[in-house]
Amino acid sequence: MHRPPEPARPIVPRPTSTAATRPLAPDQPAFTLYQFAGLLAERGEGAPVHGAFVSYAELRQLLERQWLPAERTQTLFRHAAGVSSRSFGRVAEASRAIGDTYERMAFCARNFRAPWSVRLERHADGGLSLFHFPKFHDPELKATLELFHFVNCVSVFRSHSGQARPLAELGLTGAAGVSRSAIEQFFGCRVRFDADEGYCRFTREALQTSASTATPAPMEVLLQACETEADQGASPRQTLLELLAADVEELTTADALARRLGISRRTLERLLEREGVTFLSLRREVVQLAAKRLLARRQPLEDIAAALGYSDARSFRRAFASWTGSTPARYRARQAGAAA
Repeated sequence: MHRPPEPARPIVPRPTSTAATRPLAPDQPAFTLYQFAGLLAERGEGAPVHGAFVSYAELRQLLERQWLPAERTQTLFRHAAGVSSRSFGRVAEASRAIGDTYERMAFCARNFRAPWSVRLERHADGGLSLFHFPKFHDPELKATLELFHFVNCVSVFRSHSGQARPLAELGLTGAAGVSRSAIEQFFGCRVRFDADEGYCRFTREALQTSASTATPAPMEVLLQACETEADQGASPRQTLLELLAADVEELTTADALARRLGISRRTLERLLEREGVTFLSLRREVVQLAAKRLLARRQPLEDIAAALGYSDARSFRRAFASWTGSTPARYRARQAGAAA
């Protein structure tokens, strides 16, 4: 796989209030149900979609009830059949007025209330990659959320551009119990099921076709509608996982994170207990992902060590071996082989 330059930081929603610096907790309503509209309809769920805000804990209960016990391959693609740009409310309407596809996707990433963050990367060949980053540490549902995210993206893309195969490549951290052949058939591109992070890469041709479908509209009216919709939910604060990922070099200890939040160490421990995680588990997740990303981009080990808060390259090598059972050099060689 072609590796682009080092990516920008994740796109996060603009705050709608001056709320306290407390991170977003799993039990706080902050997310819409748009991302699961097809699933709700397909399963006959009576919960409202438009205008409804739910917590991550409630979203998880929905998936535990209607996804985990289901025949997942059929359920996912029946969900996909019910998804179009109209499924995503005012934000999707407003985005159609933006001609540049990168800016359109960035607009959606800022304004959609989804249980994941997004990073966008342009490529030299005119393509574009969208990377998925979860807002909460949830290994059981990580691959499921990736799949819903990318199925939604491609379904919406197809609905307004007519492009049947907009992707050059898809990367998943797992198949989430869905048939791999069905995933490959639906997306119509090369699929990696062992990616370090979820991503989909759009082709230049698909982006050009999408840009040509823009429908100019009075943006002020549409943006105001988006803000009105967003104001109905909780302020889009970052989660603990997002905060750590945004400043992995500085937030190396629980004390450093507590100081950043302006709270005591004990208060931070209570917040972590509510999520059912430890600081070390969150820190390990973001550091491992950042390390693999930097290694794949051929960054010098000394630079990687410094970026991740290690004293030197030797300390980073030891840590990487303890996580993966391999050396950074071997990891790079495997990645190069997978890309060939």
